[in-house]
Order: sequence, then structure tokens, then C-alpha cells
Amino acid sequence: MLKIQYLGILTKSKKKQKWSTDVILDLMEERRKIKGKNVFKYKELDNAIKEKCREKKETWWSKQCDKIEKEFYKNPSVARTKVKEI
Repeated sequence: MLKIQYLGILTKSKKKQKWSTDVILDLMEERRKIKGKNVFKYKELDNAIKEKCREKKETWWSKQCDKIEKEFYKNPSVARTKVKEI
């Protein structure tokens, strides 16, 4: 997914969230293109994006929690620093 910036340089959109994926960013770009043109398609894409975001966010948090729990039993101080990072 490419985005034209003010200088006219083509760049790839960046993820704002750690759990976000390129598929979600592509759907968001497609949604931006049809905004105001096709209300039904827009709502359909919006719901799909929200669903994918919820799924990815949930799996990301689960993985992070599992990593912290495993680390806590080995080295509690490292686990605390990971919690602070999140």
C-alpha cells in the first residue's frame, strides 16, 4: 500500500499499532478511497476492519501475556520490564 506524501514521494504507510498488519492497512486504504461514494461498501469494509482489528489485538495481547508469564517464572525482574514496555 503506497501513500503519496506532500513532497510527491511514494512511501509505504506505517503501522501505528504493534498488532496491526498489512492486510488491515490495505483494507483501510480501500475504505478511504470509497468514502462518500458507496455507503454500503464503506460500512461493509468498516465492519471487516473492526473485526480484523479485534482479532489481531486479542491474539497479540494473548501472546504478550504468555511471554510475560513464562518469563516471570524464570526471571521476575525481566518480566516486570516487559510489562512496563507494553
